[in-house]
Amino acid sequence: MHVYCGSTDSNVSENGKELLLEIVKEDIYPKIVDAFYTSKLIRTIETIAILYPGVEYKSLEEFNEVNFGEYEMQPHEELMKRPEYVKWQEGDKFIHFDCPGGDNFEGVSKRINKGMEKIFTDAKNNGYKNIVIIGGGVGIPPLYFFAKRLAISAKRVNVILGGRNTEALCLKEDISEFANIYLSTDDGSDGFKGNVIDLFKELIISRKIQKPIVYACGPQPMLKALKCYMIENEIEGYFSLEAMMGCGFGMCLACAIEKNSSGNKKQYALCCIDGPVFNFNEMKL
Repeated sequence: MHVYCGSTDSNVSENGKELLLEIVKEDIYPKIVDAFYTSKLIRTIETIAILYPGVEYKSLEEFNEVNFGEYEMQPHEELMKRPEYVKWQEGDKFIHFDCPGGDNFEGVSKRINKGMEKIFTDAKNNGYKNIVIIGGGVGIPPLYFFAKRLAISAKRVNVILGGRNTEALCLKEDISEFANIYLSTDDGSDGFKGNVIDLFKELIISRKIQKPIVYACGPQPMLKALKCYMIENEIEGYFSLEAMMGCGFGMCLACAIEKNSSGNKKQYALCCIDGPVFNFNEMKL
């Protein structure tokens, strides 16, 4: 049974706790973290207590989950008997949802952005790590708004863009207005001759970038090579992954991506609801 549990302040289920303890055993999350943030809901606080026992954290109301209004804590299977729900279900709610009697897209976006501003201010005041955003080819556009939002408050935002040639480096002029930008092309027509991985290595070796935390999006071969380099050099980061999404709701399982697992049993995450952004160490590529 699938239930809309959003703003309801419920505890982590016993099954959920068991899954979290399994994640702890797999040791996939970084050991060194600059800061921890949760929503105000008890299940998120219980989650961080299991994953990182004893750490200090900030709980921000801005990160509280969506209020599904009339559908809150209602099972999907029962709601499918209601015509108005079926119509809502078939709509493009993941871009512009409007929950009857609950949250809407604009309100949730403003609330989350307000919470992110607090995190960026903390990063600015406390001198957290250099932020390095790496985009390759088709992975460049999804990172634009993320980079721009970071640049509002955070220090040391570096963006590395790569493509086959200069024509493939979209948005480079726009991004250069708010971030340190480094370019690479396969043919050498713009910036560094080579790929983004080679350029990133050069920036690390030359100490132009130190203590980075990486956010990357791009073709899978690029992410796979970047992952190997980051593991070898103990660099933290997150990847935005691509997968074919059938329903976008976690029902069809079309966007399942294999996770790293210490046992013989394969484990998967759903790109639509668990991602699309993952700790790079968490997923197989």
